[in-house]
Amino acid sequence: MSTIKQQRLAKRIRWAARIIGLLAAAFFLVFLIGEIVIFMAMQQEMGLIRGVLNAMLVIVAVAGCIVSWWRQWLAGILLILTSFALVISGIAVYGFTIVLLFGSPFLVAGVLFLLSWWLSRKTSSSASALKL
Repeated sequence: MSTIKQQRLAKRIRWAARIIGLLAAAFFLVFLIGEIVIFMAMQQEMGLIRGVLNAMLVIVAVAGCIVSWWRQWLAGILLILTSFALVISGIAVYGFTIVLLFGSPFLVAGVLFLLSWWLSRKTSSSASALKL
């Protein structure tokens, strides 16, 4: 594959990852805000603490999407770690299948960011080798 095609592919993958990551983060942030409000109304401290911790994970995911404009590798790592943390924190409450659905958009976006970074790095190194 030519370097121009690889660069285009990397750019498209990067944009797909940004869109998936931001949509998932926005959806789960709204979902978690509602969960926090419900637990505050029911005066359940454990539910409120879990809701705040999950909201912090989603904020880390949003930070990963913001970082993706400069460092795709860091964004990919942040989103993959957020995915695993959401799965681990929610298994006892929601069940394994539901939690996999919660974490999977962040996992997909993180893998796409890492793939985009790898393709960009690969094309930049081959382009610099051609200049020599």
